[in-house]
Amino acid sequence: MRKILLISNANSIHTLKWVKELQNNYKIFLFDWRPVEQANYKNLENVTIASQKNSFLKRTSFFLFIFSYLKIKKISKKINPDIVHSHYATSYGILGVRAKKDKLITSVWGSDVSDFPNKSWFHKLFLKYVLKKSDYIFSTSKFLRKKVKEISKRNSIITPFGVEILKDFKSKNSTETVTFGIAKNMNYSSGIELAIRCFYRLKKLNKEKKLKFRIAGDGYLKEKIKSVISELGLKNDVTLLGHLNHKQINKFMSEVDIYINLPQKESFGVAVLEASAAGKPVIVSDVGGLSEVVKDGVTGIIVDLKKEYQIVAAMNEMIMRKDKREIMGENGMKFVEKNYSWEKSKEIMLNSYNKIINNEI
Repeated sequence: MRKILLISNANSIHTLKWVKELQNNYKIFLFDWRPVEQANYKNLENVTIASQKNSFLKRTSFFLFIFSYLKIKKISKKINPDIVHSHYATSYGILGVRAKKDKLITSVWGSDVSDFPNKSWFHKLFLKYVLKKSDYIFSTSKFLRKKVKEISKRNSIITPFGVEILKDFKSKNSTETVTFGIAKNMNYSSGIELAIRCFYRLKKLNKEKKLKFRIAGDGYLKEKIKSVISELGLKNDVTLLGHLNHKQINKFMSEVDIYINLPQKESFGVAVLEASAAGKPVIVSDVGGLSEVVKDGVTGIIVDLKKEYQIVAAMNEMIMRKDKREIMGENGMKFVEKNYSWEKSKEIMLNSYNKIINNEI
């Protein structure tokens, strides 16, 4: 059986999902420079946690990373993998370069190519080095592929992140209340405050309608978000749910009527796809890779962040036209099933692996 050395955040639900699928075709050696919740991988066949157990360094991230950097080459040599695949081009990317045997794949995911190189000339040089040393680069979107090209002059293979089609969760309760939802980290670029202010304007326009807003997520702006909700008198209409796990997100998507996402930057939009996969219409900003995962006027509405009136108008159209919501939701589910289903994504990744191993690309 062919061997893959996977260098990634082992505690991420996305990594766990990939490992569960890849183990059926490859022997997986998983390496993370951070401590790993090994119980998540306990019953998986063909999976070995290759990370070093360094409990005395758990609280010292810098030294833990340096220790891992020094050890990864020896570990890779012992495993002798057919492919080294690092997910995220910064810390995991440089570990991948260090571990490289024959074929190195680096997957870029967003902030590693859109934010990291803008911090300083050193950060940009660091990223260029990782991308230059990679034999293959995987991107989740055309937007990220363009970013990679701008930084390194390298082409990349698009391997979109797939989501599960949630047909069982499509229907919500039959009350007259129309519920908006957003699942996002609470930071300055998330657009949560803008969404709340637009929701406030929408309620003023539709005083007779029952409108609710459910927000999933946590972050350093949580207290400010609470303050905005209080300031606008929306305590009874906006619910903060905090961080939700993967199963809870599925339930969350089933309980909203319209998903809204207004970030200032977005490399792909997994949560938007999850909403579409649950049969929900979406309203999104015209940034980054969002235009790739939303068909304007078909699966949702794309709005200009600079035009608040346009956002409110889109929200108003959605609450007034239940028939349109349902059609867009159905279209969204079909769109995801055709282009971004988990099965489709898995097929692309496995085909890419096979072609790389067989020197076909």
